[in-house]
Amino acid sequence: MPFLNINDLIAAQRLAMAEWTGARIRLLTDLDPKLGYIRADRDQIGRVLECLVKNARDSMPSGGELTIETANVNGNEISSLVHKKRIPGSFVMLAVRDTGRGVDLDAPACLLEPIYTAASSGQDRQACLSVVDTIVKQSGGHIAVLIEPGRGTTIKAYLPRFQKSQELADSSKAALVLPGGFETILLVEDELVVRSISSRVLRDCGYTVFAAGHSEEALDIVRRHRGPIHLLLTDVVMPKMGGRELADQLTRARPGTRVLYMSGYPSSEVMDRGILNPDDVPYLAKPFTLESLAYKVREVLDIPEN
Repeated sequence: MPFLNINDLIAAQRLAMAEWTGARIRLLTDLDPKLGYIRADRDQIGRVLECLVKNARDSMPSGGELTIETANVNGNEISSLVHKKRIPGSFVMLAVRDTGRGVDLDAPACLLEPIYTAASSGQDRQACLSVVDTIVKQSGGHIAVLIEPGRGTTIKAYLPRFQKSQELADSSKAALVLPGGFETILLVEDELVVRSISSRVLRDCGYTVFAAGHSEEALDIVRRHRGPIHLLLTDVVMPKMGGRELADQLTRARPGTRVLYMSGYPSSEVMDRGILNPDDVPYLAKPFTLESLAYKVREVLDIPEN
């Protein structure tokens, strides 16, 4: 089983989490910079994070704050939540806290298993938390739920902490370096959160990025910018003018510009609408991770010219 730093996973999933939560929920993080390692499947822990974030989102239909926290803890913290039971060892804690209404229960804190059905409204949320419970327990960990009625709920996952050699740690960090370049990218996305995070990530990768909230703004940038635009990264479905029409206009004016489409609609629905065929054009499905964004952009820019 590979070593995994949960902070790295949270960073990679930041853009996807912004998609899951939407603009009405403020997404905050409080991450321990000296966080230890766990030994677990990356995709499974990613599923745990997704379930916890979506569960917190669903408890705040009118918006609020969602905080993700990580820390190194010992078993005493977990033992304090479980009466008459001592849990030895060291753990990495992943906590997701919301500011929703909470649930009126007698006990302020307890293990997830007795109450996860009561703490959820709807079968989907029950199933999601059950998945979290199963994955964490299979990894040798524990789950705790802390509820403050009227103030919110915190769900904490505790996973066994492992030591990792500096050599392995350095190789892990090297593997997380995202591909980049020095090209110019025009990003067109009507969702503010997705636009701001995507543009920041691409700039961090070395690109020059012009960001627009709609197609008309994008065309105005094209008219004013006299230098090359190497890539158009555009949402497919937007008000007034969609991404396909925008790409047609831009590539007529700038024939050398590459195009990468993105959309939250399933590829089959995009094809059914006749907007484009994702099998024939570069396409990035939302929500995507920061890693998949960086790698897909580099892939499209590196396609050989005909």
